[in-house]
Amino acid sequence: MAGHSIITASGLLGVEDKPQRIYGFVLQSKAAAAGRVIFHNGDAAADGEIARADGVADSQVVVTYGAGGKFFPDGCYVEIDGNVQYVGIDYEQVQS
Repeated sequence: MAGHSIITASGLLGVEDKPQRIYGFVLQSKAAAAGRVIFHNGDAAADGEIARADGVADSQVVVTYGAGGKFFPDGCYVEIDGNVQYVGIDYEQVQS
């Protein structure tokens, strides 16, 4: 199941414990400061980090991972800080 999700707070992407593949995302930081997003393999911020990106204050940062994407075999927890306005993520739930 492919989709696009807008994340405004830390939490799970898609279905818990289901493999996910992220193809890219847009990180929009708030005007005051640059935001940061961290993608974890699992269902919590304590799980292993696979990718991260730092934004630019009052701007968007676009990250693409190409046709293969980034794979999260144990699901994907998206952690964002208080300077993130939103993260728009293109992803696919991988059939297991």
